[in-house]
Amino acid sequence: MNNTGLKKIMKAGVRIKVLTGMRIGGSSDSVEIGGIDQPVMRMEVTDASVITTELNNEKDKEIKILKRIPYIPGSSLKGRMRGLIELSKKWYNDNGSVKVDAEGDKELETHLKLFGSPAGNVGATRLAVSDLLPTKETLLSWIDAGLDVERELEVKPENVINRVTGKAEHPRYMERVPAGSEFKGEITLLIFDNDDEDKFKKELEEAVNLINATFIGGSGSRGYGKVSLEMDNFDIVWERS
Repeated sequence: MNNTGLKKIMKAGVRIKVLTGMRIGGSSDSVEIGGIDQPVMRMEVTDASVITTELNNEKDKEIKILKRIPYIPGSSLKGRMRGLIELSKKWYNDNGSVKVDAEGDKELETHLKLFGSPAGNVGATRLAVSDLLPTKETLLSWIDAGLDVERELEVKPENVINRVTGKAEHPRYMERVPAGSEFKGEITLLIFDNDDEDKFKKELEEAVNLINATFIGGSGSRGYGKVSLEMDNFDIVWERS
């Protein structure tokens, strides 16, 4: 399908406040006895001195250089938004696979344009979601609480209850981002000549509401990952003259 020309590029800030412990999983570099089985995602800080200098400006005491910090991958937020929309609209085939062809369904066509289609039949993906990084205030709150930002935040023990004996089995330790933490990122929206901008924005607002009504990350059925997601109004950052 022809996109025609790129008409404008828009951006909006997004913020997530964690309401209950949140776990978007990473991988362990090593397995230690009594250590964390399932850590949260962390990213390497490309210029550790900058983030440390910013934190030091807020505190009288010296703060060690942070080289790895927890974050929320943009792909996790975008994937959760997409999945909830598809569930709410029942956009699935009889075999359970997700529909990738609108087949005349205008609402589904808008959705595929926004989030992308592996079939490649709707042109360029209009939506991009950046990684969400912890705010300076959140980093300081973790440090003040004595948490090891690079290795261990909140640790919650989990187990499986044997329904016959009533005994706890298979203990494991889950790392979570603690409640009260806040993350910031941005959404980029591409608008082509024949696109309906208002429909894109409406679907994004619906996705935000669905996330706020459910959760993000793993173990949502155990109460993890309740968040408050907010999206700013879009600003035009480029427009074809």
